[in-house]
Amino acid sequence: MQSSLNQSINMAMNPNQQHISTEDLNRYRHFLSQLDSQVNKLGKQVNDVEQFYQSTDVQQNDCKYKGREKPPTGSKKALKRASEDMQAEMRHNFNKIFNEIAKDKWAWPFLDPVDVEGLGLYDYYQIFS
Repeated sequence: MQSSLNQSINMAMNPNQQHISTEDLNRYRHFLSQLDSQVNKLGKQVNDVEQFYQSTDVQQNDCKYKGREKPPTGSKKALKRASEDMQAEMRHNFNKIFNEIAKDKWAWPFLDPVDVEGLGLYDYYQIFS
């Protein structure tokens, strides 16, 4: 494929040559299409990585900018969307974990709230916060 590309480029850049075959143009067009596809794929991956790091910066409340304005890293809508997506994913993961724990045979004492008044545990909230 590389040699056909070199031939196509040489023909396209050589002003003395008058004829470029349709086959060469099609190979060149196909090669450019593949490159475009790869560039788009990499661009999407870069955007995904940027959104991930922007959303984690928002959640971690990066201390190095505390008291100062943080430099802009993306649009507010993109940051909000990334934050909402991450929160939804966290809720989903939490629900999966919680449901697995709740199914355990030893989980029954923790499934219902403690009846503090009925059991006379008046210092319960001081001990367990």
